[in-house]
Amino acid sequence: MSLPIIIAPDKRLQKQSQPVKEISDDIRKLLKDILETLHVNEAIGLAGPHVGIDLQLVVIDLDGNSPIFMINPVITQKSDETIMSEESSVSFPGVKVQIMRHKSVTVEYLDDSGNKHISKMNDLMSICAQHEIDQMNGINILHGFSPMKKDMYLKKVEKYVRIQRKIIQNNEDSRQDITSGN
Repeated sequence: MSLPIIIAPDKRLQKQSQPVKEISDDIRKLLKDILETLHVNEAIGLAGPHVGIDLQLVVIDLDGNSPIFMINPVITQKSDETIMSEESSVSFPGVKVQIMRHKSVTVEYLDDSGNKHISKMNDLMSICAQHEIDQMNGINILHGFSPMKKDMYLKKVEKYVRIQRKIIQNNEDSRQDITSGN
């Protein structure tokens, strides 16, 4: 089941997520729901906070066919080499920002079966893991920006949401006209 996306400036996006204590069928279902939400929104990664889940859950699927489910992920090593990344977020629609990221990271996490993994991630996988783990820790894509710049980006989000609502309303109005014979 696809889950609703939490849109900025919702305070849940600034909150540190809680560790998962037990990997249950409910947790596995949440991970599958996050994956479906990721695909519906044409994203490559989602963390629990994006969908209002206050748990340390991250799903990454770079190619649409190879999902990685991360429970309680922690970055344990970062390369000295960095790269500039243009990033966006489902929680900040219409916003793209440049963020400096480590070219590679090592991430320790549990999978949906409870198996421990220590994975070295490079390039896009590294960027995506850093982005989602940051979000899981309450650090969003606007974190390092000045208050003025954050305000500018949040106004852009508000405008995007307002336009989307207007499009949806117009579509609903058109359907009503068609079904009522007008």
